[in-house]
Amino acid sequence: MNKQKFFRVSLSTALMLSASLALADGRLEGQVVANDRTTLLEGARVRIEALDRTASTGRDGRFSFGQLPAGTHEVTVRYLGTEVETTSVTVQDNATARLDVVLGGSMDEIVVRGIRAGQASALNQQKASDTIVRVVSADDIGALPDANVAEAVQRVPGVFLERDQGEGRFIGIRGIDPNLNVTTINGLYVPSPESGARSVALDVIPSDLLAALEISKTFTPDMDGEFGGGVVNINTKEFQDRRILTQSASFGLKQGSAAGSFLTYSGGSLDFLGFDDGTRSLPGSIQRLASDRPVNRTDFTVAELAEMGKSFKNEWTPRTTGVQPSFSYATLFAVKFSVADRDLGFLFSFSLSNGFASQDREENVYEGSLSPTPRSLYSVSDSKGSVLMGLTSSMTYKFSDKHKLKGSFVFSKDSEDRVRISAGPNEDYGTANLQQTQLAFIERGLLSGVLNGNHSFQRSEIDWVFSLSRAKREDLDRRLSIYEENASTGDLMLSRRFTHPLTRIFGESVEEDLAFKVNW
Repeated sequence: MNKQKFFRVSLSTALMLSASLALADGRLEGQVVANDRTTLLEGARVRIEALDRTASTGRDGRFSFGQLPAGTHEVTVRYLGTEVETTSVTVQDNATARLDVVLGGSMDEIVVRGIRAGQASALNQQKASDTIVRVVSADDIGALPDANVAEAVQRVPGVFLERDQGEGRFIGIRGIDPNLNVTTINGLYVPSPESGARSVALDVIPSDLLAALEISKTFTPDMDGEFGGGVVNINTKEFQDRRILTQSASFGLKQGSAAGSFLTYSGGSLDFLGFDDGTRSLPGSIQRLASDRPVNRTDFTVAELAEMGKSFKNEWTPRTTGVQPSFSYATLFAVKFSVADRDLGFLFSFSLSNGFASQDREENVYEGSLSPTPRSLYSVSDSKGSVLMGLTSSMTYKFSDKHKLKGSFVFSKDSEDRVRISAGPNEDYGTANLQQTQLAFIERGLLSGVLNGNHSFQRSEIDWVFSLSRAKREDLDRRLSIYEENASTGDLMLSRRFTHPLTRIFGESVEEDLAFKVNW
């Protein structure tokens, strides 16, 4: 088992002292919303022209200015897709002024057509960013048949998708190796569930959990110095100050999953959720007798070896079944409560997709250039059942207009149940026909929990965040059997050309990351 733990603590403090600001004690806070009064506009540019001060709204549509001189100031708000809004606000010393801006104009059309609203939000975030960043909104992702984050990110310019067994899994930025990129969820680092790799396989995260994707291609001082390519930030859905209930479902049949062509074997009762129920776990007798010791004939008696061998489920040959339909379901629920006369917002999102695919193909290897000769000629039958499940929840509580607490939880699970049969001659092992059968079940999971607070004071703001992330990959009872054709009878028998013609593999890799950050 490969287990790694990391702990990070960062503290950033900005102190700006000058004679001109010594008497500037006023503060301005506000929020920018659409004319439906519920849609929060992220990435709006708020500017005080006379003071040459600019701020951008966050995910909650809020902005703030500190250390403002007393007096009346003209504030300009710009947001793509709307008319420029200009208003005046009076700021007093040692006091906080409030300015809430409602943007209308062409937003009437945007509110009705959600895709345009999402595109406008993404473009405004790109425009407001201090770095070269590309933002993909949830509406853009939902308009395309992308089941996971990897498939969605590949549509961004300057990003390429690295495939594994035909499935999009890792992404690269600006042509650089995917291992040099960093993946974050809501701005915080997440580890990789892949053993021996730094890059996160983004196909483990369902696209239904996303509010937006941000791909940063340049460096800024606030970023962790752990990447040379870029940063993929996954913003999950958050409470938006209104009640929401949405549900969607789909059913279908993938091309190639025809009747009588899907290979499978006996699994567990929870396979449809992507979890093994213990059917494929390492037998208890092996854990009891062997523990972490290698199993061999020297250290164990014949009776102990026989007990361990009999504890395995004796199933090596798959069976053929009929049509396997694919399905998906997603739901989102958001509600607001009043606790101690303060707003408590809660959001819950869940998605589950189950897909099946089968393929027959030829895999041939030749050597030589002018007159190539075959080294192996395999006929391959490959069937795969995949499950992608995601769950996210977020909570927002406002103790007051100046103090806010937020918590979020993200869990995603991806599993593959694969059967592969390859048959044909292989010159590396003589001229005999070989048949290799593999039964594999792989689980990959990602968990991220975040608690953060925002506190506004007369002359400063403090933001803090605590996060815990955990990634895990399990290889559960991967079975490999190798048979060869008897030259005399034509029957298949266990191959004598391999030391271990029957192999079972169990593996686990875990990585954890703990972080605490304070911005003042």
